[in-house]
This record gives sequence, structure tokens and C-alpha cells, in this order.
Amino acid sequence: MIKGRITDKDGGFSEYTTTVVVKQQRAPGEFIETPWDKIPNFGANPTITAVQSGPWSDVATWSLGRLPQDGDVVAITPTITVTYDVVSDTVLDTIVVQAGGSLRFRTDVDTRVVVQNFLVLEGGELQVGTPSNPVSPNVTAEIVFPDLPLDLNFDPEQYGNGLIALGKVVMHGATKERTFIRLAAEPKAGDTTLLLSQPATGWQVGDQLYLPDTRQLNWNERGDKYVPQWEYLTISDISADGKTITLSAPLQFDHLGARNPDGVLEFLPHVSNQSRNIRVRSANPHGTRGYVLFTWRADIDVRYVSFSGLGRTTNDKFDNTTFDSTGAVTSIGTNQSGRYPVHLHHLMGPTSAQSNGYQYTFTGNSITCSPDGPMPFRWGLTIHDSHYGLVSDNVLLNWAGAGIVTQDGSESYNVIERNFVARISGNGSRMSAGREGVGYWFRGPNNYVRDNVATNIQDKVYTYGYNLWFRYTGNRRIPAFQGADASVDGQYITKDMNATPILEFARNEVYGAVRNGLSFWWVNAFGNIPNNGGPSTIKDFIVWHQYGWGAFGYQSNDLTIDGFVARGDTALAKSGNGAVGLKFSDYLSRNLTIRNADLQGLKLGISPSTNSGGGSQTIVDSYLRNITNISLSTMWTSSYRSDNLPPRKVVIDNVRFDSLPGKPLIAISMNWVTDADLSRRVVNLVQKDQVFVYNYNGVQGDNFRVYYNEQRADYVVPQTILNSDGTARVTASPEAGLTNQENWDRYGIAIAGEIAPADAGTRNGINGLVKAL
Repeated sequence: MIKGRITDKDGGFSEYTTTVVVKQQRAPGEFIETPWDKIPNFGANPTITAVQSGPWSDVATWSLGRLPQDGDVVAITPTITVTYDVVSDTVLDTIVVQAGGSLRFRTDVDTRVVVQNFLVLEGGELQVGTPSNPVSPNVTAEIVFPDLPLDLNFDPEQYGNGLIALGKVVMHGATKERTFIRLAAEPKAGDTTLLLSQPATGWQVGDQLYLPDTRQLNWNERGDKYVPQWEYLTISDISADGKTITLSAPLQFDHLGARNPDGVLEFLPHVSNQSRNIRVRSANPHGTRGYVLFTWRADIDVRYVSFSGLGRTTNDKFDNTTFDSTGAVTSIGTNQSGRYPVHLHHLMGPTSAQSNGYQYTFTGNSITCSPDGPMPFRWGLTIHDSHYGLVSDNVLLNWAGAGIVTQDGSESYNVIERNFVARISGNGSRMSAGREGVGYWFRGPNNYVRDNVATNIQDKVYTYGYNLWFRYTGNRRIPAFQGADASVDGQYITKDMNATPILEFARNEVYGAVRNGLSFWWVNAFGNIPNNGGPSTIKDFIVWHQYGWGAFGYQSNDLTIDGFVARGDTALAKSGNGAVGLKFSDYLSRNLTIRNADLQGLKLGISPSTNSGGGSQTIVDSYLRNITNISLSTMWTSSYRSDNLPPRKVVIDNVRFDSLPGKPLIAISMNWVTDADLSRRVVNLVQKDQVFVYNYNGVQGDNFRVYYNEQRADYVVPQTILNSDGTARVTASPEAGLTNQENWDRYGIAIAGEIAPADAGTRNGINGLVKAL
């Protein structure tokens, strides 16, 4: 046996050695079965068992009159409670906590166990600290997965090398009252202190911190040109009031906040703490990694634990092990799904709720990968068909695809709040189902998502802080009541998630070295078909220093975006490299309301959709101060035909407009299609397209219509251009050379569906014709 020990500083890995042990022979056909999984029972044939309750370090506890040794399969048997009380580098094959057995780590001394397979069976208990008796701040408890090859003969689906829990798992490290805190002042290069807006209660000297890159990236800082300016830091001292952190080394970069166009500082970044004194980790994050799977009736209460260097599933496409009709293996998977760093997998939880009212609790934890470069491992925290849980105050760093995921859209009534996600990479493809590079990727609408933060998301085209990806979610089984088993008839209901309102999405934030803030798909809609599920609200979303879209809206129906705030770098906006606030392109935006928006320092504030779905789009009670504030384009579609585009109605009510310093006011711009666009785009020039403005700039009774300049009676309308099947690519005049008036007289058509009144005039800040109402 070649054996060595690795030291870990909670997120930073030093040199490692590999331990090689002689594997125990396993009897085939031993499995732990749930409705979804057939897990090899790595502990079915123990080599040593606990025969009486007592300390792990006492030979009298064990059947062989000795302590467990390298390669042992260790069983904690029914009615036995073993207290783990050692720091050991012995490499165990398996620990299995059987039904009625309990393994409890001491909380007042350092502990470490190195084990390849850690099973907590239904009815068994693993305890590493409790809410009433957490692991003391001055000690550490470690569960380490050694760098050993998977046993592909016994375990072709690669369940091994990790912690699998179907029983009770309680872990509680030393409490950090806040796991990330907003700063009180802008950190600058050379600073050796950070000023915090709240006390860092529970933070300690030696803790590892993450300070994000806060820049709005310029054109020459994006993509392959991007050089990160995030920083990993170490605490050397903390002031008595907990609000001043002294660092072990000066900052290398500025980490500036967001200012309004007048230079007033309005938003500051956060600093996160990823150190915890309970550590679940891989010995070698560049070798065979461990992972954590909580499933079935497991009773999970995990708080203030570090999960580092875990997870084997990469961001490539899945390649799962396959079997023939007899159950024989036909192919060993090279990228097995479900081996994510921390996986809440069909986790129903106990039949009765935990004392805090949830089915599972996962709060205050740190899920980090190696800080050395982007890592390929997918999905830091995966919530899969698990419900009524609390996922709060967690910190996730350096994952691929997405940081926090709800996987299949059935997930319901989980509270996902106050989490911090940073350094997410991906492939940038919008149809890659959670692999694109997103802070938070949600497959369904039926959870409470609030007060979360995303930052430093890889800057590819379709990467976002948040993606509400309800595309083809459709019908999903959800539990009919808390604690229900949704695999059993009578304990589930079927809900159409494309006809289900967003349960809650409120006060979430994105900033710093990101391309886009938020994307949403198929909200109360099935593609371009609106559903009748009821209204949804995206509430008080904040995005700053993104360089692309603050939000990009795909299909929605009866959606209100209330309190959306965006701040761009004003200098970049004035140079032509600024960001966009809200963009809806040509996707269904039926009965969309944008209310209480505050968009400043952008090159473009709001671009309504060209597809109102026969309803309306309303912008109300908002303040816009950008190069262009509202931009409407000629009706176009990404479909191959334009003659079936529905009418559009845009209402702008009590919206105040302002310009950036040194720039003219462009409040509303009616942007007509160019000749070049006509040669390549699918557009409808004659569909009804109305813009109504009420209480302009906050002046009650200042009401008017806005028309395209091309709606003049004498404007010559382009001729219709047909596709090869006779449908229209450009829907316009049946004849060449006819004016709006002539088309109206002959065919009842005109640009945007009507001719502008002869007395329509111009107005400062309006690019188009204006007629008072």
C-alpha cells in the first residue's frame, strides 16, 4: 500500500498522494433499491462490525477486537451508537450505518475519516454536530474521499466513491451568521482592509474569502480576451465590531460598485466566505472525485459544511452506462449523469416535516471547486424532484453549466433564498439545458426564489445570472401534500408547469463581469400559445455592470416585471459599448407589464417585443435615463412567414425620461426597417402597430399617439415579397410604387395598419410623428 495525506485549506488544494488498497471481494446482486435507483450495497458484506456502543477509538467497540484498518468494510449495526473521535488517514473501503445504528462525530476534538463509500441506510443516522451542539469553532471534522478507481464490475453505474444517504444526516458546523456580506465601501487595489455593511459574525482569522470581479466588460475585455479580476483572500484580523476585515495581502485590483449617471454610488459588491469547519472533500480534485447523494426518505439537516472538490459528471453530454434486456452491461458510461457535487435526488424527506417545517434543510454551506482555472464539473447543487426544502445562505464557486439547478421542473415549494453563486462557466448555447453557463437554472416555476446573488458568469452569448427555462416543461408530478411519495397513486397531482404562475421570484441580483442578467422562457405559455394559468411577477430584480441584456424575455403571458433596476457604466454607454436593460425581440409577450422600472446608464433601456400575441405591452410608473430609452422596431419575426403576425399595442404611462450627460434626449424611438433588412428579414410592414403615451414625463394629461415617420400618407410602401410556397416573407403592398394613401384607398392597408393624421407633428425626444390624444 502506498499511502499519503493531503492538507486542505478549504478550497485550496496542496500536493497529494494516491492511496492504493487491495479491494474486498464483493458478492454480486446486493442492491439498495428505490423507485428510481438500484444502488450497489457496498456495505452488504462487512469485514468488521460495531458490537457495542462506544468510541471508535476503543477496540472493545469492534467485532475483531481491533480498530478498522485499510480496506475494511465497516458496519454500524442496529441499536449501536459509535462516537467517531479520531483523526485518521486509514483508508476504509466502506462505512455503512444500518437501520437503527448511529455514527456520531465528537464536536469538541478534531476528527477525520477517509472512506471510499459512505452509506447511511434508511433508519440509520450520521451526525456531525447538531443545531444545539455544533462542531466547535476551534476544531475541524473531515470526511475525505480517497483517490481510488471506481469498481466498474460491481458498480457499472458508478454510484461509488461518495456519501449516499437514505437515512438521517445531521451536520452542523460552527455558525456563520452571514455567509456573504455586502461591502460598505469600494475596495481598491492596494487596500489591505474590507469594510463591511454588517458584522461578520462567526468569521475567523484564516478564513478564505472570494471578492468578485465587478467590472462591466468593454469590447476588448470579453471572451478570449477576458482576464479575471476576482480575488481569493485570507483573513488576518477582524475588528471588534466585525465590520472591518484585515487581509493577509493587499488587493491586486479595484472592485468598484455601480453609479448612476451623476456619479452617485448606488450598489456595492459582496464578499463571500467559503471556509467551514466541517469539510466533505475529495483527497484529489484532479483524480477520482467523490460526490454526495441525498435521496428517498433521507432526513437531511446540513448546515455550515464545506463540500470541496466533489462531483464527477462533467458539462459534456451525458454518456451513461447501458444494459441489454437481460441486465448485462453493454457499455460503461464515460460521463454518468447524477454524480453531481451535491445532489438532492428524488428526496422526499421524512413522512413528517422537520421541526423547522421543511422536508430537508441545506443552509449556510460552501460548495466549491479548485480555484485553479475553470473546472468542467457540472452543477454545484442539484435539486432533482425534491420538494418543500430550505436551500439558503449557501456559497457556490467555480462550477460548470450552472451553480444551483432545479433539474426536471417538478421541484415544488422549495425556498431558495440568500445564496451566492460565482465563477460559472459553460458552453454558451441557449438550448443546452443547463450547460450554457448560468448562476441559477430553474426548470420549473413552482419554488420560492428570493434574495439570491449571481456574479462572474462566463461571458458567452447565452449565459445569464438566472435562467427560468420552462421550455417544454409541461406536465409534472408533484406531491399532493408535504411528505408525500409522488411515485405512489393518490399521493401526487399532475400540474402543467407551462400553465403555472411563478410562485415567487423576488429581489434577486446579478452583477460584475457578466454578459446577461436574466432570461425566462414559456411563462404561462406553450411556445407562442398563451395558457390560462394566471399572472406571474418578477419582482425587484437588480442587475448592474452586465454588458449584454439585463433581461431577455422569451415567450410569456400575463407577466409583470415590477421594480426592475439596472445600472450600466455610463462612460461605456456613451462610447457605444453600453448594455441593454429589457429586451423582448420577437417572442410572445402577451399582456406584459413593466412597472416601477429604474434603468440608467445603458445604451438602450427597453425594447418591446414585436409579438404582443393580440394583447398589449405596458410600461408604467418608471424612470429611464439612457442613450435611447424605449426603442420600437418594425414588426418582424424569426418565423419564415410574416403574414400571421398578430397586432401590437404598446402603452407607455407615467414614464419619466432623461438623457445621459452630454447626450440628447431620446425618449421613444420608432425604428423603421432598412432596405438591407427588407432583403433578408421576415417583416410585416402593414400589421397594426400602435403606441399610446399617457402622462408623458410624469405630466398628468400629456397624452399622445406616436407613429412611424413612414406612416405619412405620401410614403411609398415597399412591395410584398413571397416565399417559394406563396407565403409572405415581407408583408407589404400588393403593388409596387403605391403610397400609404393609395394602398389604403385600394386595399385598406398602410404602414403599421393606419395612416398618421395629417396634422401629426414632431416633438423633442420622440423619433417619430406625434399626435395629441
